[in-house]
Amino acid sequence: MPEDQLKEIIDMQSEQLSSEHPVEICEESPEQVVFNVLKSGEAAIAAAKENGNQAIEIIKNSGADQTELLNANEVIEITNRELDAAEYDLQKQVIVPIQNEEEITPGKILNKTSIARDRNFEGSIIVKTKSEDGQTVGYAIRRDSHGNLEGNKIGYMPNGSTGPVYQLHQSDFDRLAEEGILEAYDHALSEEESQRAAFPETVKDLLSKISWRSTLDNEEKKQLRESFMDRFRTGELNLQKFLEDVNTSPYALAALRDILLDELDESRGVDKHDNKLIHHYLAASLESLAVQLGNNDKSEDESGNEFGPTTKRRFRENLIFLASNALKTPYEREKNTVEAWLLEHLNDLNESVKPFKSKDGSSSRLYEYSFYNIIDQAQNPELFKKIVRMAYSQAQISEPRLDRSIPGVYDFYPNSKKNVVMTELEDWVPIQKMVSDSPSAEIQKLKPELIEELIKSETPREDFEKIEAIFLKNCLPEIGKINKIFEVLYRKSRLEGLIQEHTSPVLKKQSDRGRRFQIFKDLLDIHLKSGNESLKDYLRAFQDGQAMFAEVATSGVAALSPVEQKTLDYQLKRLETLYDSSWLKKTSTNDVDGTLTERFNMLSRSLGLEKGGNPVERLQEMYLRPIGLKNVQQALLVMNQALTEAEKRGLAYAAEFSMTGAHLKEGDLLKGIEHQYLEKILQNGSVAAEFLGSSAISDSTPLDTDLAMVKQDNIGTSFEETINNSIAGNYGQLLIALKDRGQFYKSDIEDKASKSQRDGKPELFMTGIYGNSHYGIRTGFASTEIDFLVARQYLSKENLNQVFIDIARKGVYIPVVSEQGELIFTPEMYESLRPKDYDYSRLDTTALDKILSDENFQSDQLLDSLKECFGEEYEHAAGTWENYSIGEHTQKVMEQYEKYFTDKELPTGTSDRFFRLFLALHDIGKPQAIEVGNKEFQHYYTEPVMKKVFEQMGFGSDEIKLAQTLVGADPVGAYLQEGKIEDSAQYILQKSAESSMTPEELLDLFIVFYKCDAGSYTENAGGQASLDDKFIFDETSRTVEFAPETELKINKLKEMIKRA
Repeated sequence: MPEDQLKEIIDMQSEQLSSEHPVEICEESPEQVVFNVLKSGEAAIAAAKENGNQAIEIIKNSGADQTELLNANEVIEITNRELDAAEYDLQKQVIVPIQNEEEITPGKILNKTSIARDRNFEGSIIVKTKSEDGQTVGYAIRRDSHGNLEGNKIGYMPNGSTGPVYQLHQSDFDRLAEEGILEAYDHALSEEESQRAAFPETVKDLLSKISWRSTLDNEEKKQLRESFMDRFRTGELNLQKFLEDVNTSPYALAALRDILLDELDESRGVDKHDNKLIHHYLAASLESLAVQLGNNDKSEDESGNEFGPTTKRRFRENLIFLASNALKTPYEREKNTVEAWLLEHLNDLNESVKPFKSKDGSSSRLYEYSFYNIIDQAQNPELFKKIVRMAYSQAQISEPRLDRSIPGVYDFYPNSKKNVVMTELEDWVPIQKMVSDSPSAEIQKLKPELIEELIKSETPREDFEKIEAIFLKNCLPEIGKINKIFEVLYRKSRLEGLIQEHTSPVLKKQSDRGRRFQIFKDLLDIHLKSGNESLKDYLRAFQDGQAMFAEVATSGVAALSPVEQKTLDYQLKRLETLYDSSWLKKTSTNDVDGTLTERFNMLSRSLGLEKGGNPVERLQEMYLRPIGLKNVQQALLVMNQALTEAEKRGLAYAAEFSMTGAHLKEGDLLKGIEHQYLEKILQNGSVAAEFLGSSAISDSTPLDTDLAMVKQDNIGTSFEETINNSIAGNYGQLLIALKDRGQFYKSDIEDKASKSQRDGKPELFMTGIYGNSHYGIRTGFASTEIDFLVARQYLSKENLNQVFIDIARKGVYIPVVSEQGELIFTPEMYESLRPKDYDYSRLDTTALDKILSDENFQSDQLLDSLKECFGEEYEHAAGTWENYSIGEHTQKVMEQYEKYFTDKELPTGTSDRFFRLFLALHDIGKPQAIEVGNKEFQHYYTEPVMKKVFEQMGFGSDEIKLAQTLVGADPVGAYLQEGKIEDSAQYILQKSAESSMTPEELLDLFIVFYKCDAGSYTENAGGQASLDDKFIFDETSRTVEFAPETELKINKLKEMIKRA
């Protein structure tokens, strides 16, 4: 409804009131007349909105299509905005802002009932009394511009509503003075003036006493809000002046943010009219607020200390938040101005705030709300498109508390904007879908980091197809894959664009080829010294393949057995991929689809080998010599030395900290991370986002990982004060501490150090973006450089325990201390979480081999022999309702295998000898997992035992890897129990790609294992009935099949794997 029509309604209501109730109008105060007119106008506006809602229902019931309904909704939205604006204009024209009645303070008056303010009597304090006949009477007292008393006598109806209102005269005030009413008024006024004078200081004092990450309770918020708004409405507190008065403190802004956030919670009874006043003020004052907050980037606090980067970021975050609220102004002209301002400044504001996380590890609620606010309010198409893309980017990557899927973000948008959203996201949705649909489990693990990088690419679909091929072929260690992904995403021009003022001085001086080679050397060194399991397995496979390739080079492929030829095929794929990833590549060996002999000869020619030359040795030279290593053996030695030295340091620091507490000195480095990234950092090191580094999204400079150096002026009187003084303290629930041991080469802009000074040391340089303590390490650093971790006080006990387990699983002790420097993860705690160190010399491998190969194999004999080493484990309860021991359950599993599978050939020629030993050990780690409180970790405790026993029994690396794969997860059981078919398929596909087995062959082995393991919980296995409904047993034909319903599910899994 247009504003002029509403004004006509108001005029008509006024005339009607005057003609029907002239006496009452004359007796009423001007305020009461205005209030009645206002109520009539608001009722008309509410009626108009209700008419709109009814119109929508009529359209819905008429069978209109979705487009017509969206258009109708859009018309109603526009109309409602016009009605809101008209209501605001009406309120602004006919009344000044007023507040609901509330009690202020009691007075000592014989017949006083309360002292209050009433929104209908502007500027008055109302003293309510009881007359002799029991009627409630109020005196609304105020002073005019000359300081003279004036006011009204108010009669109240029995129901509490306002009755007749009369003007007070001087004689009335004389009587009120005698009755003590004026004394009560003066007392209340004096208290208000005292509170008002100290209001900015009161706000600062109140909020400064409460940790910034804490929240006021609702009652405190309500009092603060009412006090603030009372002064704001009456003009006694000018918001701009308020901010200027406290412009060196973030607490004033915190008060305003708190007030505005109240409108998210309707239960607090927020006055919509109050918020409109603030929205209008913010829109009108946005430019000056922006200047003020911009100046605060260089301000000092009340003590003269310069604001740190976190406070500066909070000012920018405040500005986004205030601007998003300014969009709610009811004035279209102001709204257009705010939108234009946001369009101009949004990118800079977003980039400066995006990396910020709250100290509890979550994203800022204000930041999220600002995104949603702008999406909800924006009318400018360009602003809406821009904020939609930003919101989706943040939801997918950086903001864990925003919905992580497009449907969640999409559902928030107003109906009229959904079609625009989908148009704008048409390039983004396929990226998410491509990554989500990939069968590679490794890609799923890297999903957030990959999407972050693909979003920046100009050709995301083409790039992702190349990246997916890297993972699906899977013939490279993780460092090789990461380097290839970097090559795909960062072509020459894009890499050149990353080189900027704050980049590594070394990289600045290098050519494109030199930079890439430098980065590869860094990554290889980081993975090597982090003891990366993928690289370790790859290097050991190199060792195993050396003899085979030497034999092929001299005697040809025909000299190998069929099983050895299959292994050669797998090893050739690895070497071909490794060559194709090298700088020597001229033609792709992967294009050759010939016999094993043809492929071997092609690879040898490509590597420039003479007849009889060994490709493994040549590739070792290519990849290891640049980092000063001669061969695989030396690489593995360097890896082991790094791990050993790191643990020695950790144990030494633990001994020291247990006596003196942790401490930091000038030159030490700190890095804040989220706890969930620690596991990946321990494996891959802490590397930059461009190399898919965990938690690196918040890094502010490319091609390095951010840290804060401890400077002399950061060092406090306590350990806690020192870490709180560091800019690293503002990121995440864990702090990584790297003591200054001279292990880094410190470069500068000139970088005049000699090559001998630089070689072998990671480059450390000052980036300076957040001050002179802000440093970066080129590419990243190895996890063995970590000296200790600091657990922040807001890290939950559950997550802290996960940190302990992550360290134990890595196998290198790292001390963990509290914020006060107290050692809270001791070497003894670490050892209790580590897999037990059994006395493997007690295993009689000769006897075991004889038992495993016996035609009359007896499972109890095998278990008796293994009990010499693992007796306690087999006696331990299995933790199931059937009350089996580990030994009882294991024997039933093995007997199911003997009963149904020993007469059948297993996939890829897997031997009975292998499978019998595997089944005998498949639950050996469960007792320790139960002891530490989580059965889910049983695979972690089983794998090292499986590996050690299989090594002693003479099994090769491929068979050991297969045993670890089979025990590492239960994809068949997990799918049948939880229904997550995609997760199970991805695990099988990933593990197949890491072995010489096809996905179908590996699935068949998992099915055999499941039929033996789950089949042991049946009456057929001689136990209690439990999982009998999943199987059909036929002992005569020695077959076990899945029951029909289960068979249908298994067939779906097979089909999914086949399609992949």
